[in-house]
Amino acid sequence: MGASLLLAINVALGVAIMVSFLAFGLFDRNQKPALWWFGACVAGVASGLIEYSMPSVEYTAIARLAIFTCFAICLACVSIGLWLRYLRRIPVVPITIVLVVAIVSYILISELPRSSLLRAFIYQGSYSAIALVGVFAVWKGMDRSALDRTLFSVLLIFALNFLMKPPIMVLLGGNGGVAQDYLSTDYAMVSQTMMAIVTILTAFALGLRTMADILGTIQKRSDIDRLSGALTRDAFHREVSRSLWQSDRERTPKALILCDLDHFKSVNDTFGHQVGDLVIAQFGALLESFRRPGDVVGRIGGEEFCVLLPRCDEGTARLFAEQLRSTFETLDATGGRSVHRCTASFGVTEMRPGEAFEAAFSRADKALYEAKSAGRNCVRSARPDIDGQDAAAQNAIEQHEVPKRRSFAVGGRMRR
Repeated sequence: MGASLLLAINVALGVAIMVSFLAFGLFDRNQKPALWWFGACVAGVASGLIEYSMPSVEYTAIARLAIFTCFAICLACVSIGLWLRYLRRIPVVPITIVLVVAIVSYILISELPRSSLLRAFIYQGSYSAIALVGVFAVWKGMDRSALDRTLFSVLLIFALNFLMKPPIMVLLGGNGGVAQDYLSTDYAMVSQTMMAIVTILTAFALGLRTMADILGTIQKRSDIDRLSGALTRDAFHREVSRSLWQSDRERTPKALILCDLDHFKSVNDTFGHQVGDLVIAQFGALLESFRRPGDVVGRIGGEEFCVLLPRCDEGTARLFAEQLRSTFETLDATGGRSVHRCTASFGVTEMRPGEAFEAAFSRADKALYEAKSAGRNCVRSARPDIDGQDAAAQNAIEQHEVPKRRSFAVGGRMRR
């Protein structure tokens, strides 16, 4: 009676967890792992329901195979969800091999005496092998955070708990002469208790991981400016702090670019805010197409953008800005209604090692002012070791080194 009650509790737990993961998956369509874990709960509940009905079943060969197969599929779904979460792919080959080997192995040992230790190890070992496929994915893909380390530990305990059951079965006198006797044995009581504990721990850990991912997605969405696709001002400064810390630790160069769309107010006044929004969106898309992994792009004002380029010196940053400038002036945001050119001005500077972001930003802002004073639609740079008149002289020289290109036709395609 005790083991039957525990089995019923395990089935009820499975239903509750199943509903939770379904809710996670429907709330955020990016949470495909949660839908696989929902599928795992469905298969696990089906296995438990069949096992619960075993005492009333006269011929049990098919029922026993169904119990084993459903639970094996349950574990396979857990592992597939973990591979999707941590390795971004479905382990078609490994999971298929392990599942087929497990089912074939079960069929081969199904007629051995139920008290056989070999039979018990192959039976439980198959479950353990399927679960370890998922543990491997977490080990390979986790970021070493406390949450991932905890999930890895819980999943490892979950996988290894199956290997503990055969010796426990022997110590407690077996699992019944026939399948119908299983729920009346002491071993069933212990086994179902173990499963209840590890199932709760595993579901809790997977639920925390899913909730953390959903909250992270919500945070990322709030950090992105919807119009331009760039980071918002606050998010940009947070990412800049992380990037500068990494660059200073690695002692690599970094550069800063300030971008300002020219005569943006006149665009809104002449063509309307819808076209103005399209200009912002086009420039944001252009920045995204030029952005390298690790670059930090933010919209820091209405028509102002800032780009931090790690592992980049002044010369490379200036070339980056010049390519942005020349490409942007070819874009047509008016739908062919005008020959108006949308252009942008750029201020570039290289940051000194350990330099505060505010100091570099101020220097880039001065370079941007120089670009606007020079007629707009151009790139100017400021070096850490020059200021004042020397900076103006240096910019005058650089104006000849990187000429402005104003001959591009409106309506050209976005290109690098």
